[in-house]
Order: sequence, then structure tokens, then C-alpha cells
Amino acid sequence: MKIRTRIITISCVAIFIATILSEAIIWNINKKTQIDNALMQGYMNIMDTYMEIKNKLMILAEQERNSYSVISYLIKEKQDDYIIFAMALDNGDDNAGYEKKEYKDIYNNTAITATKLMNRDFQNSMDFQYSEITYGTARYLIIAKEWGNNNDLMIYLYDVTEVYQKLYAIVYGMIAITVVIMLIAGIVIFFTIKGAFKPMDDLNKAAASIAGGNYEERIEIKQKDEIGILGESFNYMANAIESHTRYLEEMEHRKTLFMADLSHELRTPMTAIKGYAETLLTIKLEPEDEEEAIGYIYNESSRLERLAEKLMFLLKLEQGQGIVRQEHYIKDLFHGAVASCNSSLVNKDVQLLVSEHGEKMLMDLDLMTEVIINLIDNAIKAGKEGNSIYLTAGTDEKGVYISVKDNGIGIPKEEIDRILEPFYMVDKSRSRKTGGAGLGLALVAEILKQHEFVLQINSKMGSGTDVRIYNMFTKQ
Repeated sequence: MKIRTRIITISCVAIFIATILSEAIIWNINKKTQIDNALMQGYMNIMDTYMEIKNKLMILAEQERNSYSVISYLIKEKQDDYIIFAMALDNGDDNAGYEKKEYKDIYNNTAITATKLMNRDFQNSMDFQYSEITYGTARYLIIAKEWGNNNDLMIYLYDVTEVYQKLYAIVYGMIAITVVIMLIAGIVIFFTIKGAFKPMDDLNKAAASIAGGNYEERIEIKQKDEIGILGESFNYMANAIESHTRYLEEMEHRKTLFMADLSHELRTPMTAIKGYAETLLTIKLEPEDEEEAIGYIYNESSRLERLAEKLMFLLKLEQGQGIVRQEHYIKDLFHGAVASCNSSLVNKDVQLLVSEHGEKMLMDLDLMTEVIINLIDNAIKAGKEGNSIYLTAGTDEKGVYISVKDNGIGIPKEEIDRILEPFYMVDKSRSRKTGGAGLGLALVAEILKQHEFVLQINSKMGSGTDVRIYNMFTKQ
């Protein structure tokens, strides 16, 4: 059973029970009031008769007062079909109750004898007793009061049939009211629950849509209750799922491109090595040509070895291995990088201008040295002989930074975001000639990511490139 169906059912049952209980209480209160009024009216009637006869007896002689014939005469003058006068027969037990005595009717126009009437359970009220009896289709209150010194009885039958008919009419009215209330309550609850659960329907549809692959699906939040909060949580979850899915798709795409680029990078040197090896095996070459072929095989093999080392290094970095951060002076970082790049600078006749002012960074010195070496190497390749490269450390509003700036060919704006991808090269022909494989900046990006440093690249075609590394958490 759906939860909304359960809520509607439980609510309707609760309203039904509450309505029935309320009506039952009201009906019982009304019944008691009506019966009490009828009982009081019957008592007043019997007392009027009692006092009237008593007053008439008071003016008679004492002997006549105790004469049953006189009493019978006076009673018959009342012509009341609801009054019964009965004489208590002596059975030797003066303490016997009404229900244990025998009575002789003195006056009785009803079809029921006094003895039969009194053989019932009575309740006491003031100076009389009462009970109820059903005779045919009529209902009566039996009101009994002792008469005279012999414990004779005066019984009054008060017709309460109309009272009960009114009570039954009230019951039928309450049943009709209950039906109307249940219909109205059911309709109100149904549409209220339907409106309240509409976000749940939207949520269910959105969940099914996301399960079907539509990760952009969201639900509109129109209320601030618990369901609205649930909807907000669902949207947050959907955002997280979409982000993670996009990330996985991007990683899968990058992995595919990486494998394709790796295959391409391996195929070129392997083809050359295979070609020269076949030539050496099948053709007798001159010593100079043979030496050239062997040298090419050696160079390509060395490039493959460097490629493999960089790939292994990149994989270790991506797995978070090899990072030991300590506080170091940037001048020590520059000193190690410049020493490693010195031969390349001399060969290209490039001047490296270094500037720092005692700045420090929390870093892995060896890995950051690899970063600076790669950046300087890229700057050398991008420039011409005789150009200058500026290696600078400083502080601005963003924090401590390291800058490697050249005045080389620059990077096209649309390719700046891609140069950090493995094997991506802006000028592939130039990179091939300089022995590049497109992994240098990928290594740089991964090392900086592990350090939680920020890389900023500003470049303009024909004017050069400024690569800055920011440690935004350290300010001098």
C-alpha cells in the first residue's frame, strides 16, 4: 500500500472514530437530559395526583380515610389511564422490598398488573423509585411511590415513546452527518495529501530520470517543510552525482586520449628503431652510415627510456606518492634548477635572469625543482638563440609566487587550457626536434596539484609567456 493511501486511510479512520465517539457522547448526554426531564414530569404528575387525593381524604372522617372503597372512588374520579393504585398484601415480612411483595390493584386501567410492574429492577430517586418497560411498540417510565401507612403503592406510567423517537431521529441525523463529514473530510484529505505529495512524485520521476542517465534532472522546490528540505537534499545529491559522473566521463575520455597519444608516441621511435635495425641486419652499410643508424637507435631508445620514467613518475604522483613537504628558501630551489638547466642554456645561448628576495615555501624541494626545470626547458624551446628567460620570486595580493617568463613565440589562447594534458604539444614538429614528448607540463600540473599550488599561465602570441606558481597560503 502506498504511503499516501495509508495516510488517507488512517486519517479517515481517525476522523470517523472521533466523530462517532463525539456523537455517542452527545447522544448519551441528550438521552440522559430527555429521560431526566420525562422522569421529573412523571414525578410531578404522580405528586399532583397524590396531593389531590390526600387533600380530599383530609376532609373526610378518619374511618372513611382508610376505606378502600372511598379511595377507589376518589381515584376513579381522576379518570387517568396511566395511574395504578395497588394495596400491599400482608405476607408477614414488613421489610420485603417492592419486588418481593404481592399487590392487589385498587385502580388499574392498564393491561399490566401492579405486581408484574414491581417485579423489575428499580432505581431510587428522592422519595420514589423508577424503572423502564417496553410494552408493544411503546416505552414507559414506571414511577412508584408509597401510599399511606400500609406501604400501598401509587404507580404512574409515563409514556416516553416520543422521547425515544426523537432520540432515534437524532441518531439517524448523526449518521447522516457522519457520512457527510467523512465525505468532506475524505475529499479534503485526499487533495491535501495529493498536493503535499506532489513533490514526492516529482522526486520519484526525477530519480527515475537520473537512473536512466539524465543527470541534469532537478526538481523545483516550492515549499520549506520537510519535503522541501528532502527536495533540496535530492538536488544536492543530483549535483554531486552529475559532477562525479562528468568527472568519470572526463577521466575516461582523458584516459582514452592518453592511451592513444601514448601509442602514437611509442610508435614513432619504435618504427624508427625497427627500420634502422632491419637495415643493419639486411644491408651492408658504410661505417659512417652504420654509426649514424646505431646512434639514431640509441637516441630513440634513450627517449623511450625517458618517456617510461616520466610516465612512472606521473603515475606515482597521481597516486599521491613521494610528497614530503618542508619549508625551504626559494633561492635553494632556484639554485638546483639553474644548475640542471645550465648546459641547455649554454647550447641555446639563452640568458637566465634570476631574482628572489628571501621568500620561502612549504614544498617538496626535489619535486618543485623538477617543476622549475620543466618550465625553464619549455621556455628555452619556445624562444630563439640569444633570448632571455626571467626566473623570479615575489609576493603580491594573492600570495608568494614563482614566475618563469620568456619572450618566445607564445601560446594560442584556445590552447592554454590543453597544454597541461599528457602528450599535448602546441607545436608538434618543434617538440619532436627538441626530443619532447608532451609530458613536462602534465608533470608540472600534477606536482603543483599535490602541493595545492595554483598555476597561472599568461601568454600572447609573438610576445612570450609568463607562467606563475602561487602558494596562496603563504605570505611574507
